[in-house]
Amino acid sequence: MRQAENSALVTVTSELKKHTVLPDAILPQTLLKYSRRLTESSYVIQNFHQISEKLPEAENIYILGHDMNDDFPEHRHDYYEICYVCEGEVLNIIDGNEIYMSQGELAIVNPKGRQALRYLGKRSLLLNFCLKKELFSRTLKSFYEDDNPVSAFLRGEIPEGRNYMFFSAQQDGQAQAIISNIIQEYTQAGFRQTYALEAYFILLFTHLTRMGEYSYYGVDKKTLEMIEELKKRGATESIASVARSFGYHPGYFTLYIKKHTGRSCKDIVQESKLLKALDELAHTDYRINDIAADCGYTSASHFYRIFRETYGMTPGEYRRRLL
Repeated sequence: MRQAENSALVTVTSELKKHTVLPDAILPQTLLKYSRRLTESSYVIQNFHQISEKLPEAENIYILGHDMNDDFPEHRHDYYEICYVCEGEVLNIIDGNEIYMSQGELAIVNPKGRQALRYLGKRSLLLNFCLKKELFSRTLKSFYEDDNPVSAFLRGEIPEGRNYMFFSAQQDGQAQAIISNIIQEYTQAGFRQTYALEAYFILLFTHLTRMGEYSYYGVDKKTLEMIEELKKRGATESIASVARSFGYHPGYFTLYIKKHTGRSCKDIVQESKLLKALDELAHTDYRINDIAADCGYTSASHFYRIFRETYGMTPGEYRRRLL
């Protein structure tokens, strides 16, 4: 089971595309049609069972496709929303806070949050998991009442006073596998709520809780620049060296990234090295020991151990699966 979850890391994008057969009627232009304008540039999205006759009334879960090729005006919801970037990247502005989101990342937004989306010049596909409040008084009631950061957020008990939680789950194979299962269950059930779908959301929330990698801030432009530089230089230079190039003390640099991503600098560097290794294993015939060295690993055995722990297979097994 663990291997299946981890191997989903490298196949989840194609699987999501395969199963995301969403009705044309639920794209954003239609969504606005069924929204109530609050101001010249602000909407409240509600009554979304009316958006398409394919979406049944009196259900508590809806999944809406959002094909981003333009800006989307400020709006708020009368439900909880999980905004998931299925493909591409988007600038998600929540309560005036700019969050740069890439494929595989997600944000949970509560009904108080004001949200706008900015097109970044590349077509992106967002999936909006819309969860009515009633869901948390029935199937997810026990989780809602639990003592953990995600449950506290859903109840509105937010230390930071924020209306969203950001999760950088791009390289978390289990999170991506659960999301893929959610999409598959919803489409195969004819875009209807099922007990299995509710169970998958319990699994998703539970896994996000166990990850412990969340932020009430998200990746702003400054953080994005810091992360990109860390990924580019982290394999060959120290974190302190990268921090100094921004004029920051290493401690401040590390805490800032943790605050905005929920992740450590060490994990981000490790992820970047492994992604480079995946690419070289797939597209070159380099020896595995040479790939390890090229990706910044001074010990081939260390590379093998980290690779197996992350993906549930050796680099050689991964390469053979691609043949």
